[in-house]
Amino acid sequence: MVSALDFCGRSERDRVKPMTKNYSNLSRKERQEKWRFYRNRQAKKNRKSGLCSCGQMPKLGLKSCSDCQERSKKADQRLKEEVIAAYGGCCSCPGCKVTVIAFLTIDHIRGHGLEHRQSLPAGSRRLYVWLKKNEFPQDDFRCLCMNCNWAGRFDGCPLAGAAHES
Repeated sequence: MVSALDFCGRSERDRVKPMTKNYSNLSRKERQEKWRFYRNRQAKKNRKSGLCSCGQMPKLGLKSCSDCQERSKKADQRLKEEVIAAYGGCCSCPGCKVTVIAFLTIDHIRGHGLEHRQSLPAGSRRLYVWLKKNEFPQDDFRCLCMNCNWAGRFDGCPLAGAAHES
């Protein structure tokens, strides 16, 4: 008969047991939150040991492996397309017909962009994530092409109302 102590010196109740819980009674959102918690915990362990958050070895000098970088780029592009589509999908400057996603950006109408971006957490897509979480507020933001956005910082777009052609 085996004593209360296992061969490794730990008692039965101290031993880590495999997860045997049945999660089928949880809602889908609760299961997703549990999965996200465990995934994030594992990702932190991987990053501490010098690996990518997925567990692969990144290239020298980088924090992420090439697979995760590609996945992140695609996710960023989908998010930008969703946000731009929510704000009309084209430049809102009168006369400008730019619809190419690469040339479009989000503009703070009242000019408080710097303060707003500084209040958000760090990251390249933080504004787009904030807009999506806040259900795309239409009164403070608009979609502009880079040229119209940059010109608006001075005296407004000089081509407002005119056709924007070369």
